[in-house]
Amino acid sequence: MYYIECQSLTTYNLRLTTYNLQLTTYNLRLTTYNLQLMTVMKRMTLIGLPLLLTVLALGVAGFKAKVPGEKFARFEMAQLLAQLKDSGRPYLPFLNESTLRCGIYRLAAGATDEQEPHQLDEVYYVLKGRGKFRAGEADTAFNPGDVLFVAARVEHQFHEISEDLELLVFFSTAKPD
Repeated sequence: MYYIECQSLTTYNLRLTTYNLQLTTYNLRLTTYNLQLMTVMKRMTLIGLPLLLTVLALGVAGFKAKVPGEKFARFEMAQLLAQLKDSGRPYLPFLNESTLRCGIYRLAAGATDEQEPHQLDEVYYVLKGRGKFRAGEADTAFNPGDVLFVAARVEHQFHEISEDLELLVFFSTAKPD
C-alpha cells in the first residue's frame, strides 16, 4: 500500500511539474510579446500619436486571438464580430503576420465606404450583405459567398449597399510589382 501511495504521489508531482513548465512557457511567450510591443511603441512615439494608437489597436486585437510565435490559430467568427461591434469601428484586424494580414470589415446598409487605396494586394470574402463594388473602372454587384480581389494602389469602394455588409479581408504583405 505504501508503494502505491508513493507512486500516486510521484505521478501527481510529475503532473504538477508539467503544468508548471507549460505555465512558464506561456508566461515567457507573453513576456516576449510585451517586449516586442514596447519596442514598437518606443519606435512609434517618434512617428506620432495617431500611428501609435493604430499599432496598439492592432496589437490588442492580435493578442486576444493569437499568441505570437504560434504556428496555428483558430478564430471564432462570432467572437470576432462581437469584438468588432464593441470597438465601434468599421474594421477589426485579427491577424498580423509577416506574410499575411486579416481583418473583418463591416458597413451598414446605405453607408459610405471611405477607405483609401492600400499599398498591398487585397482579397475580400463576402460573409453577408449585398451591394456593388467599384475597383478602378470596373463596377460589379456582389452577394454573400463572393470573393473580390483588388490590386495594390487601386481605388476601390463598396457602394449601393442594400444589406448590412460583413467582409473577411485578407492583405498580402508581399511587395507588389
